[in-house]
Amino acid sequence: TSGRQIDITEEAITNAIVNVTIDEKPKLYLLTGHNQYSDEYLYSMQSALLSEGNEFETVDLLSKGKVPDDCDVLIITTLKEDITQAEKDYIIDYIKNGGDILLLSDPNINKLELPNFQKVLDEYGISISEGILLEGDSSRRIANYPNMILTNIGSGTSITRNLETGINLCLVTPGKIDIEDQEKLEDLNVTTEILATVSDKAFYRTDIDIDTFDKTDDDEDAPNAVVGAILTKQVDDDNNSKLLVFSNNVFATNAPIQINTQYYMYAIDLYNNQDAILNSLSYLTEREDTITIRKDIEIVD
Repeated sequence: TSGRQIDITEEAITNAIVNVTIDEKPKLYLLTGHNQYSDEYLYSMQSALLSEGNEFETVDLLSKGKVPDDCDVLIITTLKEDITQAEKDYIIDYIKNGGDILLLSDPNINKLELPNFQKVLDEYGISISEGILLEGDSSRRIANYPNMILTNIGSGTSITRNLETGINLCLVTPGKIDIEDQEKLEDLNVTTEILATVSDKAFYRTDIDIDTFDKTDDDEDAPNAVVGAILTKQVDDDNNSKLLVFSNNVFATNAPIQINTQYYMYAIDLYNNQDAILNSLSYLTEREDTITIRKDIEIVD
């Protein structure tokens, strides 16, 4: 994307070692049939997951008739339409059997009716906003773009537990994760771990036709709004189901982000965006050894 050559020898050797030493490769399935983003936009994410010793497939639940029995994590990305009632039932059955989900969802700015999908999120007591977050703190955004929000997953969380430092993310026009109150969460047998928030100067916008990045009278203050979280649902005495969610999908895609007049980068390559995705799936598949910050690729002069 930059027109420069890179040396990926070390990365290739590391990934080869991972592939031959792992006892059983985790099986990841990407829900298809209703996706906003094509496979082209998710190519880098899929490639990175495969290189870390995961097995990856897409799944059409209507064709399959259930979430596959060997599914370790079901990946759900931004929807362009609601899932069917049958698919909703398949996913809830998966949850009740202790299945884990990674959800990458942009805000529902088109105000789509998604009652079946919301029933899935209701199992964990959350929803994804229709409006977008904009960052009012100039140190927590890229240049003059309040929609390019910089946030940090601090050390000591479930996806940074092996690190002495946190990992930095750049989210691209994220929404916010609305979480039910504590009483409701207790009724659902759900506990919450917050991974990432915006700053105390962030604001929330529902009218996307406003053509300024400055805060207007129609915008709402949204201090420390949640953009990343883990919801753990105790389904019985022996099993729980985890939902790891980011209220953004673009940051994990090949969407081109212009850096200057000469070149651009894919969104997934900004900051530690790729690490956040890989670490999230390492946590969900209980691969503690791969919760890390990966070495940057080397530029060949």
